[in-house]
Amino acid sequence: MTGPDDTPDLAEAVAVGNSAMIDQAVEQVLRGVVRTRDASSAITGVEALLGARRFDAMLRLADGAARVAPPDQAWQLWPHVVQALIELGATNTAQRVITQLLTHTEPEAAASRGNLAARLGRMQKDDWVDTGDTTTLVGAIGSYLDAYQHGADPLWAGVNIVALRAAAARQGVDDGVTDAPAVDALLALAATAPLPRSAWSIATELELRLARGEKDSLPTLLTHLFDAPEASPFVYGSLSRQLLEVWQLDPSDPLLVMLGERSLASGTGEVVLPSTAEGYEKTFGTEYPIAIDVYLRGVERARSVGILLRGGSFPVGTVFALQGADLHPSLAGRVVLVTNEHVIPDPALENGTQAAEVEAHFDAPVAGEHSTSLAFKGMRAIWHSPRKELDITLLLTDDPAAQQLTGLPVADMLPPVRDGAYVYVVGHPLGGKLQLSIRGNDLIDHDGRVLHYLAPTKEGSSGSPVFDENWAVIGVHHKGSDRLPALHGASRTYPGNEGHSIAAIRDALTTRPPTL
Repeated sequence: MTGPDDTPDLAEAVAVGNSAMIDQAVEQVLRGVVRTRDASSAITGVEALLGARRFDAMLRLADGAARVAPPDQAWQLWPHVVQALIELGATNTAQRVITQLLTHTEPEAAASRGNLAARLGRMQKDDWVDTGDTTTLVGAIGSYLDAYQHGADPLWAGVNIVALRAAAARQGVDDGVTDAPAVDALLALAATAPLPRSAWSIATELELRLARGEKDSLPTLLTHLFDAPEASPFVYGSLSRQLLEVWQLDPSDPLLVMLGERSLASGTGEVVLPSTAEGYEKTFGTEYPIAIDVYLRGVERARSVGILLRGGSFPVGTVFALQGADLHPSLAGRVVLVTNEHVIPDPALENGTQAAEVEAHFDAPVAGEHSTSLAFKGMRAIWHSPRKELDITLLLTDDPAAQQLTGLPVADMLPPVRDGAYVYVVGHPLGGKLQLSIRGNDLIDHDGRVLHYLAPTKEGSSGSPVFDENWAVIGVHHKGSDRLPALHGASRTYPGNEGHSIAAIRDALTTRPPTL
């Protein structure tokens, strides 16, 4: 889909992840806002760009739209701008911007006040956890109370008020609050949550019952959370941090032990082991150690992963080598290079970068004991699958240097989807040095054709191989989104990355063989 001037639709550009397409689409949206003085499309675009973590384009669109949008629409943009600053690590700037925005009293500002105040409360809470400064603790309580009174999710804001006030009381700090929401009233509100209850709803009730001292009921409540919709390592980690940092439970508390066990079962979490009577040894955060032989196997696989450069210097995407026989009998004896179709598009569909314009560079030692790189030109595309199908381009070259690539092993089957299943991704994110994504890599789901996973990727990772736990290739990465449509079950979405399986590519090649 394109705009009226053959400009890509912004949603499609975000899905593809192409920076040039996104820039064109942003300019098209801004021209429309200037022409109509209606920023509805800009608000939708800002939300999509924020979800895709395209903060530069998002800030440019939000800033341009806010200049000409009606006040009520401009105020809808500001919370997204603040969130982008937070995500970029500019928390001091974000706090200053929110503080200034909260001084506005015009009617249009009212709808965003609760949202902005809640974000300020979250940053102040983090500051208190990091520094122990009780001034920021009191400030966080006030900000969450402001959010509670001005339209933020009352349960989210309310439970944070309760937790932070409990922390202030433990430290003997007078927060000066006289009109805080009552725990019983919040529990009654939590009881009205739609069924089936989400993991977030149950986590909120757990904190409220902790505030009432009902610890005996909490383990059972936690088991309900594990079986609830939206239960995930992210939820477990968020609740663990809240219980440790704000409620200040001991790491050996049964609630934290249960959360740690469930996190470990899903491939993340922390282990707490007694070492002496006074202390513990533990792994912080959601990462876990990787055996050295597994890491070295990944380094070995990386030798067959390279980058495509236009003009010898401009990165366009990642590429990797397979033995042709692993894809189609007609390719036996040849080394085939695999990338995305949106990296090297089908010229019949799009006038983009073509195979003859790029060089393949492999920076890992692939050409012998004393060699550290391999590069070759003269490539031609022998097969395309459009980006809305498999998003694959296969390349061949007659350069004999390509035969020095051993090619990656291909898995016999896809791994089962279960707690603790994970994948690896190797590529050139942002067109930089070769990188291995080996942390936070849960396999979310697959349907035999499409793979969903949490392995971190960035622009430039397009065309990266996706490996199973044994470092055998199972698919090709092509995009990510914070709202991927679920592969199974009801209409729902989740954040993640997406690729297509090697099995699906083989099937397509059987139906439509490559052109040699």
